[in-house]
Amino acid sequence: MKNKLKSYNVLLFILGYVLVIILILAAMGIYSYRLLVNTVYSDFLSGNEQYLSGIVNRHENDMQITDNITSQIGLMDENTRFRLTEKPEYAEELIKSLRGYNTVSQFFDFMFYHYHEDDYFFHPFSSMSKWMFQEFGAEFSAISTADFLAFATVKTKRLQFLPEQGIGGSLLQSYLTEDRYIVFARTVKVDFKDSLIFFIPCSYYDALLTDGENGMRYDFLLYDDKVIVTRGRGGIPEAELISFLEAEYTEAQAKSQMLQKEVFIGKNEYLFTTQQGNSGICYGTLQSMEVYHDKVMTEQWAIFMLLLMCMLLAGGIIIFASKGFVSKIKQLNNLLNEDSFYDLNKIESGIQTLLTTYQRTEMEGMILKKTRFIRNFIRGDFENKEEAVAEAARAGLCVLYDWYLVVLIRSRERADENSTYAEMLQEISQKPEVEGYGIHLINNNQNLFVLYADTEAAIEEIMQGMLEISRKAGNDYVVACSDYHSDFTEASKAYLEAVNAFDNYLLLDNSKVIRFTEVAQKEYVSMLPDSYLQRLKQAIRTGEKMAVEKTVKDICSKLNREKVSLYSFRIFSNDIIHILLSEWKGDRAQFDNFYNVFTLSQCMNIQEFGELLCEVCNMIIDSHSGKTVSISDVVAEAIVYMKENCHNPELTMNMLAEYLEVSSVTLSVEFKNEMDIKPSDYLANLRMEKAKELLKNTDMRIKEISVQVGYEDDRVFMRRFKKYTGITPGEYRNS
Repeated sequence: MKNKLKSYNVLLFILGYVLVIILILAAMGIYSYRLLVNTVYSDFLSGNEQYLSGIVNRHENDMQITDNITSQIGLMDENTRFRLTEKPEYAEELIKSLRGYNTVSQFFDFMFYHYHEDDYFFHPFSSMSKWMFQEFGAEFSAISTADFLAFATVKTKRLQFLPEQGIGGSLLQSYLTEDRYIVFARTVKVDFKDSLIFFIPCSYYDALLTDGENGMRYDFLLYDDKVIVTRGRGGIPEAELISFLEAEYTEAQAKSQMLQKEVFIGKNEYLFTTQQGNSGICYGTLQSMEVYHDKVMTEQWAIFMLLLMCMLLAGGIIIFASKGFVSKIKQLNNLLNEDSFYDLNKIESGIQTLLTTYQRTEMEGMILKKTRFIRNFIRGDFENKEEAVAEAARAGLCVLYDWYLVVLIRSRERADENSTYAEMLQEISQKPEVEGYGIHLINNNQNLFVLYADTEAAIEEIMQGMLEISRKAGNDYVVACSDYHSDFTEASKAYLEAVNAFDNYLLLDNSKVIRFTEVAQKEYVSMLPDSYLQRLKQAIRTGEKMAVEKTVKDICSKLNREKVSLYSFRIFSNDIIHILLSEWKGDRAQFDNFYNVFTLSQCMNIQEFGELLCEVCNMIIDSHSGKTVSISDVVAEAIVYMKENCHNPELTMNMLAEYLEVSSVTLSVEFKNEMDIKPSDYLANLRMEKAKELLKNTDMRIKEISVQVGYEDDRVFMRRFKKYTGITPGEYRNS
């Protein structure tokens, strides 16, 4: 019984899998067939549209030529509107003009000009009287000669035409090249007293409507509810077709754009495509829908073959996979129970255990991501707000707010420490308008929180809640915070503000939040002459550790003289180290392990800051080992020459370039690329350093020192010295 149940369940599993595959293939087939039908139909419509557009464009261009000729004839008032018997001298000029117009287009074979008050017709070669034209000139298969003369003298601004018919006669046969023509008549648009008659050969329309006989289509041209010309039949009775065209023409006439619709003529279905041209002629084509259906039938076999291949492939996969499934199910049965019988409760319990384990792992992973984000945010690893927001989102945090604030809380080694930390996170999570997270700073015995919100009031409410939680945990807790910030690149500064506030907890009332804004300190010195940073970079690039120590000592001395606060020195040192980070050649993670803003917060005096700065610079120099900084011969020789001749006031960059036998532009570009400083600035720095040595170690007057370092004008020297060091030469000597 158990074996039958097991086999039955396996069979149901395989059948279910097969059913899913069949449903997928059926959905693919339906989708593919509908896509094919829509694509073929779209191509069918587009093909008819392009076919008719070609007809319209060509015929309208040719009709425009006849309109232009008529307009130009209308401007020849003296040579056109005359009676031949009264002004025979004008006839030659008119015939000459008609001969020129007769050759401008292959649209028409022949043309007549007729002034309605005259008894003569003019053509490109001569003239003939109406009597001669009627008696000998022409014969028309569909109308009489008298009807043609009446047609030629109609006064109307609209286009006149005679449908396709045979034309003969002794006079016309002398000039016409074919037997069948369509005739258009245009009146000159002044007072409609003269007309131009154009004879268009039917071979033109045979070529224009070339697909009429071959594509199961019927092409036609209409004007004023009358058929000009048709080509093709497609099995449509002519009377029925004309009746249909007259019924549809009113709608098509009102539309300047192309109209397409499916119509029935008798029992047959057609695609009706029509468009009216600028001349007023309505162009149309009817193509049997059998063309579309035949195309679908032809293309659908490709879909059937594709589905058949998919079915065969899926069948092979099912057969192959079912063997593996059966084997795996047998193994699962053996794992679930010794008698190889299904125990659904055990299966459910096992799956639930797996889900619980996965959720716990996922939660621990999110905690790790949040901790890493807060640490990187405080270290200033994000170049802009967008980068920080994107990284926070990956950690499950939304920090897209206007303000943020850093909070430091003293951490004690107590049994309830973790519960206090968890309560604070819970307090943050209960406020939807505030986002935040906290991490443990083990070396500092602190918990660090960063709070984000759009208003300061929302953050203040959270901080008061955190203060109450810490008070309940014990009186030895300290809560300190930074000022509010909006710039996400100032996170390190915000952390150092919180550190500064925290360091003053013994001097202030720690029963409330200790704020950075309440701690008195000297303003941060934001300006430092670029020369110090340039000297540090040069020393690092040349690997001169002694020069590094000397420059760091000068920086510390300058800031010590200005009596900056501990907080200001931390901020300043952090800025310098981040600028020097561009010179680091090793792994960034290795640098972060050695130095970060948390390391800086443990420095408590200027001496420790100086030692840390020297260690960072020396570490950067060591990172260059094995990665030799290649300095070109030109730059190296330029440095040596400037060191030996910096006392010479006549030393200029042009003089140096001549000595090195290079152009001044080449020297400037190559030196800047190698040393990250212009050669003229490098020379100025050498002179200032030499001046500092002379001021410190000799009793020479300032004017004498000015000459010794290459400045003939001591006022220029003093101005540049102050710009370089921030103080005058006299103040430097006294310090």
